[in-house]
Amino acid sequence: MQPRLSLEHRVVMLARAGDLDLVDGARVFSPSEKPAARCLGELLRDFDYMASVEFEAACAGKSAAYRNVLARKLSGAEAKAQKRSEFYDAVQDFRRSDRVLALLPEAAQATLLALRHELEQVAGRAS
Repeated sequence: MQPRLSLEHRVVMLARAGDLDLVDGARVFSPSEKPAARCLGELLRDFDYMASVEFEAACAGKSAAYRNVLARKLSGAEAKAQKRSEFYDAVQDFRRSDRVLALLPEAAQATLLALRHELEQVAGRAS
């Protein structure tokens, strides 16, 4: 029997398949997991690289023209797909790595950190 995938891996799998709407309906999550799964699902659904801390840092101190060129470069389908894939990978590793924080808007970071803390506490109680 294979080990059960973590909650974040299961949510990302649904996102990659375009099935985030199943977070509420599927039997993929227990009732106690659903609030955390919904939270991650919302972050995945709302992902916008150009609202991220990383994008803002890349544009800091630069002209509006530079920001517009960079935004145009990143608005293509291939670039969007690449950044979304990077975000999905970072979400899967968010308990072990802070990489995902750079890919979120600053306002969303506290939500993810609180979720990480909550999941670590639940995992600690289960051990």
